[in-house]
Amino acid sequence: MSNWSRRDFLRTGALTAVSLSGGAVVSADEAADRRPADGGAVLSCVTFKLDVTPDIGATMAYSIHREKKNSIYIRGAVFDDGEKRVVWAACDYLFICGETYLAWREKIAEAAGTQPLNVFLHSIHTHESMWIAPEFNPGPGDDWRKVSDQEYCDKTIAELTALIAEKCAGPWRPIAKLYTAEQRVWGLASCRRVLDKDGRFVDVRWSECTNPLMHQLPVGVIDPLLRSVVFEDTAGEKFLAIHFYATHPQTESLRDCVSPDVPGYALRMAEARFPGMEQVYFTGCGGNVTLGKYNVIEDDEGIALLGSRLGKYIIANLGALIEREMGKIEIVRASFDVPFDEQRLQMAAANVGNREYVRGTVDLWRTSNLTRLSFGPEVHLLSFELCEVCVEYQLYAQSLIPTLFLGSAAYGNCVTEYIPTADAYGDGSYESNPRDCVVKPEIEQSLKKAIDEVLADLTER
Repeated sequence: MSNWSRRDFLRTGALTAVSLSGGAVVSADEAADRRPADGGAVLSCVTFKLDVTPDIGATMAYSIHREKKNSIYIRGAVFDDGEKRVVWAACDYLFICGETYLAWREKIAEAAGTQPLNVFLHSIHTHESMWIAPEFNPGPGDDWRKVSDQEYCDKTIAELTALIAEKCAGPWRPIAKLYTAEQRVWGLASCRRVLDKDGRFVDVRWSECTNPLMHQLPVGVIDPLLRSVVFEDTAGEKFLAIHFYATHPQTESLRDCVSPDVPGYALRMAEARFPGMEQVYFTGCGGNVTLGKYNVIEDDEGIALLGSRLGKYIIANLGALIEREMGKIEIVRASFDVPFDEQRLQMAAANVGNREYVRGTVDLWRTSNLTRLSFGPEVHLLSFELCEVCVEYQLYAQSLIPTLFLGSAAYGNCVTEYIPTADAYGDGSYESNPRDCVVKPEIEQSLKKAIDEVLADLTER
């Protein structure tokens, strides 16, 4: 358990002491001196990819890992412009939660030589995977509520920080060019909150949808764009691609094996097509978006069908790149209030273990962060520290800067559960159900104000 408090994370503006690969602890000033030699490049980068597949018998989010059929990973990159250093990490997990999330960011920051607020740590939200929150676990005799093993968590963060420290020791890759691509995707995302022609909620379209009528109903409110950012080094090699798409990536959830699901299948396709290019995928604000309209085949065949569809769009993006103006890293952050509903907090949770924990630690989570990271005037990324943010917030952010590239990553610290819009409350929507949502409708005003703040200078340009 970390000894960092939430207040420490919100107030800190200085580098922590860092432990480099040789094991020596250096001061913040010394760490700042150990910047990568850039050869004149504006940015430099190192990438990392760690296999985090659990052992047989490990506790998964909803079952036990009994058969190794797939591997899961933590993928990411560390960027440095000579003044600022940031880490972007995407985990093939359902969730990372609570004080464990804060502790992981602290340890990653130490390994990378930066501050915790500059570590953007996100889950992909694949359901056949791990739920990283050992503090949710009850005492002995109530094993059905377990969501993760402390031993697995400790082993994973130790291996990840060792890998990041090793990578940051060099060599660094200077970035010479920056590219983006955006493409409308067909046959993946669909809104789970099905509305009638008058905009009234009528039913739920689950990720694993067996009702033919639900397949026939309109797609509903989604963000249909797959967005990709690609980095090229001074030798002219495109070595890193980061992709953003907003939907639950779930086709299956209760099989006794880990799976990276649709995104993992798609990234394997892209890696095979572009073997020298690291592929990283972030799930956007897909809290109320699923694959349900198109998830018509069970098990691995369904994953292959939808995974190959996403993979083809990723590959198409990588073949249709547009060069963008690149600049130094800019970070704009807004802290905002999270209006917890005290009555909802007292109710039993639909998911295991978390509601009791949040009730006891709620003062740690009454504020959250929204951060914009920019790589120059044209390419911008949003990091939502909240959990299951609904797609309307991503669409709202994009509407403020419609001519600029904006990639959104959600599923940060997952103690807050669902973040619906105000009009979803009281109509029977899954996302606003008291068993799955612990915030008041005022969350919309609070989060949109934060979006306005982090994008304000871009709307004025």
